[in-house]
Amino acid sequence: MLLAERVRGRRSVGHCEHNASWVCPDLAPLAARALTPESGETIVTTSTTDYAVDRLDDDGGSIRPGRGGDQLAGRLVWAPTTAGRRLDAAWWPRSRDAAAELAGLVPLVAEHLGGPVRRVSLNIDAWDADQPRRLQVGVGLVRLGWFHTLDPTTVTLGRRNDDRLTLLVIPPELDPAVASRLLRRLLTASAWPGSTTSALNGTWTGDGTEEGT
Repeated sequence: MLLAERVRGRRSVGHCEHNASWVCPDLAPLAARALTPESGETIVTTSTTDYAVDRLDDDGGSIRPGRGGDQLAGRLVWAPTTAGRRLDAAWWPRSRDAAAELAGLVPLVAEHLGGPVRRVSLNIDAWDADQPRRLQVGVGLVRLGWFHTLDPTTVTLGRRNDDRLTLLVIPPELDPAVASRLLRRLLTASAWPGSTTSALNGTWTGDGTEEGT
């Protein structure tokens, strides 16, 4: 089943023709808001690199069982294999509840990596206040790291420190029609844009280059 059909199976999004030069004005305010907290003080960077890997070490906290997590049904799209790409996939979670959303995502990423996911890094301000440090997913234990410096529109997952994937996080509160349009566009693109801002704003062409360049 095609991605668009799977997304439409969950929510009615109407008909949308693919356009390689499509620009999504609905996403621009969300991308800007994600990078700036309500206080007006910018406290994050656009880096997707987790430079404080040691902070992911086990802190002795309790292990949180993953809360269910249903099928992602068209909410995860893998990027084409291109040299130098920054994003490995795009993910549209249903909520800001990290424990619930990761329960469904982690097994799919593990399958893609060919082994269990051991670590996940997230922006501490982009998710609900319930932020466990360890999460039980199936029979595996996943350590979660929470950082102010990580791009709030990404999460990183990996087996080891040097074997990680960076996922674009499409805001869960985004209008379903807009989100599914973006997922379909990413699915059919030959290359993805080099930044999360471009990806969310739609300011890129079907070969991944910035419009106007």
